[in-house]
Amino acid sequence: MARAKTKTAAATVPVPQSFDEARDFILEIGKQQRVRTLLETEMNNQLEDLRRRFERDAGVYSAKIKQLSEGLAIWAAANRAVLTKDGKTKTAVLATGELRWRMTPPAVTIRGVKDVIAALATRFIRTKEEVDKEAILKEPDAVKGIPGITITQREEFVIVPNETKLEEVA
Repeated sequence: MARAKTKTAAATVPVPQSFDEARDFILEIGKQQRVRTLLETEMNNQLEDLRRRFERDAGVYSAKIKQLSEGLAIWAAANRAVLTKDGKTKTAVLATGELRWRMTPPAVTIRGVKDVIAALATRFIRTKEEVDKEAILKEPDAVKGIPGITITQREEFVIVPNETKLEEVA
């Protein structure tokens, strides 16, 4: 039986051939990262300028929309019985759009959590059991062999080019 030949693909990226070249690769990565950071900063500056300009331009329209909405709400409240057919519907259909009355979902707000818990005793207090993963990581040998528990760890390859930061001048 003939052995199957396996071929390893040739590297399609430059590979350093010495410690000096590896050092130069790291230096170049640092340069590229700094240029990319400059581009990201410029992009964010331009986006912020653009956002401010559009928000300023839209502000006039937002004020007019708010004014018209408040006036329409006052009119709709005064004419609600007619618009909702004496409460049979929650939507009024007009030629140019709809007016809707909707209830929001109930929400609970709690201030003074400790006092509320004490007042409720056990009736409305939920106790949730959950695995303490931090404790397991502190004592991994204690959970060895327990089905359903797996502790994983992987190695990452990280390149950190050296950088010098400018000091702030007061």
